[in-house]
Amino acid sequence: MKTKDIIQRLCLFLFVLVLAAPAWAEDYERNYNCAGYEIFRSRQAVEWIGKNKPVRTLRQGKVEIKFSDCKTTSGTGNSAI
Repeated sequence: MKTKDIIQRLCLFLFVLVLAAPAWAEDYERNYNCAGYEIFRSRQAVEWIGKNKPVRTLRQGKVEIKFSDCKTTSGTGNSAI
């Protein structure tokens, strides 16, 4: 095998390693488990903010959801946040 081929393969391996590094940087179970989804249920938003109140932003941890024009509802129907 020529030196040129070895260097190319080594560079390709290092490039793939650099691309995969962010996935290993965070603890998957702690940051991406299903419990994070529960935070943004409509029922909890109504409990935090109150019924029929204007909402612009919901934040929890690293997640932020922005709304242009939205209000909390008194229930959890399909029009609720």
